[in-house]
Parts: sequence; structure tokens; C-alpha cells
Amino acid sequence: MQEEHSTLTIRDHDLLIRLDQKVDGVTDAIKRIEDNTEKRLVSLENDHVTLKEFGDHEKRIRFLERYQSRIVGGIAVVNILLIAWELYLKLRH
Repeated sequence: MQEEHSTLTIRDHDLLIRLDQKVDGVTDAIKRIEDNTEKRLVSLENDHVTLKEFGDHEKRIRFLERYQSRIVGGIAVVNILLIAWELYLKLRH
């Protein structure tokens, strides 16, 4: 019975060593995940858009939307005038 007890103790010791190594591996993996997460958060904080920048962007978009039809209409008028000018020059010669 004494022999069996010491064999179990050696097996238990070996098992504890293997478990300790596994725990060290898991601990290292968690540390790498934490470091990567911290780097990503810092990157996100540096690249975020402020409320003022967002407001400026919205203001520019609204301006473009408001004057878009006027700009397109102006381009159409210029094209019509250019076509009329070309026709006038052709008819004149």
C-alpha cells in the first residue's frame, strides 16, 4: 500500500507540473490579448471623430445637398450654351 501511495504522489507531482505549465501558457496568452486590446483601444481613441468634426461634416453635406440641383442646373445651362455656340459657329461658316 505504501508503494501505491508514493506512485500516486509522483503521478500527482507530474500532473501538477504539467498543469502549471499549461496555466503559464494560458496566462501568457491572456497577457498578449490584454496588450493587443490596449493597443487597439489606444488606436481607436486616437482615430475617433470628435463631435465638432462630425458637426462640420454634417454641415458640409447639408450644404452640398442644398445646392446640388442648382449646380447640376448650372452645368446643364453651360452645356446648352456651348452647344448653341458651336451650332452658331457652324451655321455662320
